[in-house]
Amino acid sequence: SQEFFVESCDDENKSHTGRFFVRRLRHLQHICQTFEGRLSKNANIIDVSRSLLQNLHPTPAVCGDSPIDALDFIRQFETKASFDRGYYTGPIGYIGTDSTDIFVAIRSALITNYNNDFVDEKNVVVKRPQSKVSIFAGAGIVKGSTVQGEWTETSHKLGVMSSIFPPSPVTLQIASIPNVAWSTAFIEELVRCGVTQFYICPGSRNTPLTAAIYKSTRSNTGVVRAISVHDERGAGFRALGYSRQNGRPAAIVTSSGTAVANLYPSVVESSSDGVPLLVITADRPYENRDNGSNQSVDQVKIFSSTYVRWFRDIPPPSDDVPVSLALSDANHAVTLANQLAGPVHLNVQFRENLAPDQGPIRNDNRIGSVTKFHTLRFTDVPGFARWSQSGSRWQRAFYPGKNVNHSIIEVAELILQSRRGIIVAGNLRLSNNDANEADSLTSIISHFATVAGMPILAGVQSGALRRERPVIPFAEHLLKHPSISKGLRPDFILQLGSPLISTEISKMITNAVMHNVQTSHVLVQRLYPYERADPEFTVTHRVSSNIGDFLKSLTSYIESLGQQATMKCSELTPLLHLGRELQKEMPSIIEETSRAVNSQTVEKTPNDSILTEPEIMSAISDVLSELSSEKLRGGSLFLSNSMPVRDGEFFLYPRQVTENDQTAHMQTSLSGFPLSVNVNRGASGIDGIISTAIGCGDTFTPTTLVCGDVSALHDLNGLYGLTSDLPSLSNAQSKLHSRVPLTTIIVNNGGGAIFSFLPIAKHGQDVGFEEFWGTPTKSISFRKGADAFGLPYRYASSFESFREAYRSSLLSGRPEIIEARVIDRSKNVDIHQRITSTAIQFVTKLVSETSSDECDLSLNTRINLPIKRYTNENISKGSNRSKTLLLIHGWMGDKSEWDLVGAELVKNLPHEWDIISIDLPGHGEAPYILSPIQQMMRTALSLNSFHENADFCSSGKFSIDAMAKAVCNSLQNDYGIKSLDAIAGYSLGGRIALAMNRLCLTNTDMNAPQQDNDNKLITKQTRLILLGANPGKLPFDDHTVKTESDNQRVRKDRLLAQSLLSSLYKTYLIPIGSDLSYLSKFVAKWYGNNLWGDLQERYPHKFKNMINRRIMSLSERRHEIASVLYECSPPLNPIDDWKKVTPAKTLYIAGSLDKKYSFIGRLWEKSGGVNKYVEINDAGHALLVEQPREISSALVGFLKDARIANTLGTSKEISDEDANVVNDVKTDDKEKLDPAPR
Repeated sequence: SQEFFVESCDDENKSHTGRFFVRRLRHLQHICQTFEGRLSKNANIIDVSRSLLQNLHPTPAVCGDSPIDALDFIRQFETKASFDRGYYTGPIGYIGTDSTDIFVAIRSALITNYNNDFVDEKNVVVKRPQSKVSIFAGAGIVKGSTVQGEWTETSHKLGVMSSIFPPSPVTLQIASIPNVAWSTAFIEELVRCGVTQFYICPGSRNTPLTAAIYKSTRSNTGVVRAISVHDERGAGFRALGYSRQNGRPAAIVTSSGTAVANLYPSVVESSSDGVPLLVITADRPYENRDNGSNQSVDQVKIFSSTYVRWFRDIPPPSDDVPVSLALSDANHAVTLANQLAGPVHLNVQFRENLAPDQGPIRNDNRIGSVTKFHTLRFTDVPGFARWSQSGSRWQRAFYPGKNVNHSIIEVAELILQSRRGIIVAGNLRLSNNDANEADSLTSIISHFATVAGMPILAGVQSGALRRERPVIPFAEHLLKHPSISKGLRPDFILQLGSPLISTEISKMITNAVMHNVQTSHVLVQRLYPYERADPEFTVTHRVSSNIGDFLKSLTSYIESLGQQATMKCSELTPLLHLGRELQKEMPSIIEETSRAVNSQTVEKTPNDSILTEPEIMSAISDVLSELSSEKLRGGSLFLSNSMPVRDGEFFLYPRQVTENDQTAHMQTSLSGFPLSVNVNRGASGIDGIISTAIGCGDTFTPTTLVCGDVSALHDLNGLYGLTSDLPSLSNAQSKLHSRVPLTTIIVNNGGGAIFSFLPIAKHGQDVGFEEFWGTPTKSISFRKGADAFGLPYRYASSFESFREAYRSSLLSGRPEIIEARVIDRSKNVDIHQRITSTAIQFVTKLVSETSSDECDLSLNTRINLPIKRYTNENISKGSNRSKTLLLIHGWMGDKSEWDLVGAELVKNLPHEWDIISIDLPGHGEAPYILSPIQQMMRTALSLNSFHENADFCSSGKFSIDAMAKAVCNSLQNDYGIKSLDAIAGYSLGGRIALAMNRLCLTNTDMNAPQQDNDNKLITKQTRLILLGANPGKLPFDDHTVKTESDNQRVRKDRLLAQSLLSSLYKTYLIPIGSDLSYLSKFVAKWYGNNLWGDLQERYPHKFKNMINRRIMSLSERRHEIASVLYECSPPLNPIDDWKKVTPAKTLYIAGSLDKKYSFIGRLWEKSGGVNKYVEINDAGHALLVEQPREISSALVGFLKDARIANTLGTSKEISDEDANVVNDVKTDDKEKLDPAPR
């Protein structure tokens, strides 16, 4: 391009090459050089620019030292492969007549839009638009280039740009062997937890870790650093220095053998001075330990527990051990290093192949010794999809003194964002297990559940919590029902305490986290320092805190957010209905099932027992629910492991108090129900059970122990603790001691009944089941055992005798033994299975009532809608009425809304008019489409819901068209009305009238109307009177596309509908009638909108009456009214019904204070779209309430107007000139066009 520049000896004007300089960036440096020159007179900026582009592009920096070869390569390989590099290496800028500015896109991002379609629970394909960002960078290939060098350069170039985008999912699908997959996931989690500094000591056994760390430095350029240190001792102290300086742990990575021992001094220093440190040592697998294998020393707890905060010996990576274990280990290690301020040691066993090589296993010549790894099996665990896609750490941990207060806000946000939240209660770990604390914590949890709007699944260990109103009774049985287990789908789980005994609840949590990446599982528990309490690896947030203190703070925070937060309620609360119904039936289910099994016994003797193990828990529930003596208040129950704790989980619920009883009354009447239920569930053994129970009763708290015969034999000598002859006690103390009120119930089933539930039982005597698992105890006499210790003894072999024995023992206030002889344990499995089956059948009946073929308006199912006729008593019954006027009310109203207007119409219209008003579906006295319970149960079981991605074209049971068809069908089929001469529709009723007009005139999907115009319900002669009704999108609105305002309107209507349903759900959690205050505020806020023109101030009495009517309507039918609100949202329904009206036959009425609809009326009249617009002075949107006489006068005048009797006319499109009227409207008036009332 030299011909464009001046050739001059003048240095000032001569073209010249500038000096080299370095431009420093965050992750790399550029060597730059400038070229400058003065253009000649004949030079043209455009020509110069084109020439420079041709000669300088592509530059060697992005293609290589031979641009021609580079371009040929690109054309040959990228084009054929349909490779889209976006603007990478492309010139970006402008060329002007006097200046040019051009850049080369050496780093660029290409955004590709696509639909990530998925099939929802109704097998409907939902289109979910998503975007993918591809980031491009590269390095020019020049002489001396190496693959490694160019890759490193490219990684640095990508670092800055890629850091601003969410990371790509970590799928591990390209991992060839287990060592690679495990190490990649493990190191990635360490980095997410803030460990970004690695000190690596050379070695072979730690090869998988080293390779994974190096790859992490490339994908996290400038964030993750890896430093090679040849000496382990020095590496330890260097990592210690980094951790001390930065206040977060660095990681040391070593090979196996003596390399590990060299870390001891730095570990001691880290521990002694409270510096967080992560020690990761590679080790040989267990088959190479203690057998003389090379470079193998005992690395298990090689550093004394005095110095190490936590040690973990990690087995060799395999798809038998899921990835969740690796992620949880990494997360827990970093959490403890920070929380406990000291070193954590992770000892990782690795098998060959250590290098990422597939195929034959190194140094293993056995048959079949090749690498085997199933990546999908390795990652098919709850939570992995969330971890893979989110870029967040595996688990968020909050602990005292650090960030536990931050958890309040985070957990509250999760609750408010959820739709299907649920609380799970396990072992609550009372710090002072007395009546006052237990009662207080129970009240705190119950109050929180009510405020947060979530039901509770309460394990038996939660004790008195099971008597609280928010608890779902017999949840274990409900969760066994396939429809419930499939449809539950919680998106937020708050677990209070651990462990959980119920396998069904654990399964529910696992499935929820597994199938929904958005599900959060929050665990709140007073954890001891090293406790993880996450056996299924599903916990996303762990809060180490006193449960009561945490919930009180969380409740206060939610309450501070106002009524919108406190009235929010989970869609799962209707499960309380199923639980309460099952609670009524469960005693009879247990009794009848036990009787049926007993009746099948072929040979019976008078001494045979007819008592079953489930009946024992049923009787205990009866007695504890009935007794309200102060003597028993604060009592405790101790359940042995094996069958008693499982039966307690299944069957130990208080007997139901009537639905109308208040919570306070419920607590009083159930004061005998145990405030605490204790179980030795730490290691779940059956030894020491009696002694532990005696310890619980040593505070002279009335205590009941339920244990099996085998458990009793394990600790039979513990009964000596109940005797009064202990040598260390004085006589006075001995008498006091002998009154320890422990009732010991020994469930004697003749051996180990729990083993009959295991798979080994079906192998019977082939494996010696009866001898080695059944462990018979028939030769033991517990009566003699009680006599040996001088303890009172009772025997029971039937439900009635056991219940009486237990009642008497509790009231005696002394230690007693009750031997509950139950039927043969071989029948125990059958009894439990039958009870479960019967319970499922009962629940199926309830569920089927909510999922059967209800009346579906969208399918033209007939529904008899009530009508009201307005008549003049002075007119004889035989008078001929040849004309019919239909009056249709608005949203939340009913047919009586027209009473005041109807009375005036009767006085002023000719006697030939038959004036009727009708209840719309979901309103007034119209039959239920869905009962409240049906509606809520369908939502709880995911059979219907207000989804975020609701299709704009959907039409449900309460759409405008569905209700219009229902009205037409009912008028013709139920009341014999052949034609309508006029329809007056207020607000929503006006939209229904427009839809009726369209459907009848076009014969769209209507059953009743015929093709013959003379037989149509509505013809072009039918007059339409629209009162404050939305006619659809008039031409001055752009209805060719769905605007953002449409989306906002649908979201707004959906949220309002959800808030109404939430208030209905809330009734399951609060005493009946307590929700009226919310309904009052909802209605007052609705009618406080500007649309109503300060109705409360102008007509306070009318306003009050209207509010009361609306509250009554909502309290009775809010579930359907909420559905109408959502289904009738204008963007979800036809937008051009105005086109089908006959202008000469159409009257539009609005109040002068109703800015929105008065504006529409004026514009519509000006354009000729309606015959006349009438504006009612001093009236807002509540036309029927405010000015009934004026409304009647307008209707009478229009209906009597003979000039329009035979006028047809056609609908008129609004001209551009008419549409320009919109531009003359003030901005605030335009804004008022957005919200449309029903």
